[in-house]
Amino acid sequence: MIMALDLASRQSGWAVFDNDGSLVEYGIIAPKPLKLTARQRLPIIMKEIQAVIDKHGIKEMILEEPAGGKEDSRGAGNNWLTMSVLFITHGAVALEMERQKIKYSIISPSTWQNRLAIFKRDRAGRKAGAKDYAITNYKLADTLEQDIYDAVCLYDCKKWLDAHPPVKKEEDLQWR
Repeated sequence: MIMALDLASRQSGWAVFDNDGSLVEYGIIAPKPLKLTARQRLPIIMKEIQAVIDKHGIKEMILEEPAGGKEDSRGAGNNWLTMSVLFITHGAVALEMERQKIKYSIISPSTWQNRLAIFKRDRAGRKAGAKDYAITNYKLADTLEQDIYDAVCLYDCKKWLDAHPPVKKEEDLQWR
């Protein structure tokens, strides 16, 4: 079982797939109340992720790489405090995956969007493209949280990357 996780500072989307690629379950992790500090949200996020891992016997995790910040040319608009929270949260998840010996991959937003032919320039266009992709390919309702669509797209990108490993040249395989 594989879990794709679109981890965010306030609300995270997840999707679980079986080994045949069928979507088994999806959901949102959204610690309440919203006024909780990042320090208060982190244990709640970790507990909810663990509940999904335990329920489905997760053996592999796919995470979206944090992206954004004012200086990010993709224009996500996240401030550096938000980015710090994202990095800490991602680090906590990665450490837990290591501790539990769960294989994990980290995929950048531009990688999954490009692999799935979501070539919109603005954030709203990219989000709409991900939603359309997930609805079309997995017959999801059009009323779900955006983070769920993004998690589904992460899984499909990983599936594509696994099927198309990079070709290594002989000289790349030798010590330099």
